Amino acid sequence: MVGAVTPEFDGICVAVMSLESEEEGFEVEVETTRRLRALPYDPAIEDTGLAWWAVDDRGNHYLGDIGSWGGTDQHQEGTVNYWPALNPKAARLDLMPTAKTARAVISVPLPWAAAGAR
Repeated sequence: MVGAVTPEFDGICVAVMSLESEEEGFEVEVETTRRLRALPYDPAIEDTGLAWWAVDDRGNHYLGDIGSWGGTDQHQEGTVNYWPALNPKAARLDLMPTAKTARAVISVPLPWAAAGAR
């Protein structure tokens, strides 16, 4: 569980609910405060999109892609799938949803680092 909410940036707030790591990559469950363009071919010109990036404290970069997604014009939720898999030695992950003119950074401590799996 993460449970973090960004301040507003480019008219959007993002809540990160959870992060689940797997062998091939990791998935983040998110909610947003307005309608986002979830697919590259979404015809709604006035809607914004977010680029989903992440970086860990070991210098590895990750690119996210929308998984399941849905909601209304005021609220949406879904999953963002990141690739490649998280570095098992990473102690922190910075999620960076990026809009047209601003970016938020959500720092997530990774539990296996606290458990001594480094």
